[in-house]
Amino acid sequence: MLSDLKRRKLTKLFAMYDTCNSGYLKFADYEQIVKKLADLRGFKIDSSEYEKLMDKYGYQWIKMRGDIKETLRKHLDYQVTLEEWLEYYEQVLEDGDHQKQIKSGDHQKQIKSLDDFLFDVIDADGSGDLGIEEWKSLYKVFNIPVVYADDTFKHIDADNNNSITRQELFPVLEEFYYSENPDVFGNRVFGPI
Repeated sequence: MLSDLKRRKLTKLFAMYDTCNSGYLKFADYEQIVKKLADLRGFKIDSSEYEKLMDKYGYQWIKMRGDIKETLRKHLDYQVTLEEWLEYYEQVLEDGDHQKQIKSGDHQKQIKSLDDFLFDVIDADGSGDLGIEEWKSLYKVFNIPVVYADDTFKHIDADNNNSITRQELFPVLEEFYYSENPDVFGNRVFGPI
């Protein structure tokens, strides 16, 4: 069973994807992510860049929904409820102990998936790292109050070089998914929970 802390963190993540604020995830949420991202980058709706984003996030929706459907072994409508989301993560994150998952590499699939998604969404210049303005764009795309962006950026930027690398973000996301310690920073990577 998911702890209260993990439920709160995963509900926060669900709310970030629920860009239409409908209380469930659907393809329209991913379309909104693409629209916001395209607006931030200045892509026109009929541009090839916009089409590439839509293809990528259409695939993300299909994959995410398929993974949940397969894990829960049940038919899903064209939407995912919060309860289905939490049930899915309960099975994925709580399946065996964390040390066993670390040894098998299974835990890294979840973290890498979110890490890849975040970098794909916000690494506008393709540099492989994220500057503060790119980090703030993440908050804008996912409806996170931007007032938290500076603080979270400083905590993640371990070497204080004004950029976030995948190597710096990965352990913070690992804390977000797995930590039961309410005081670790990873719990607040997307603002307060």
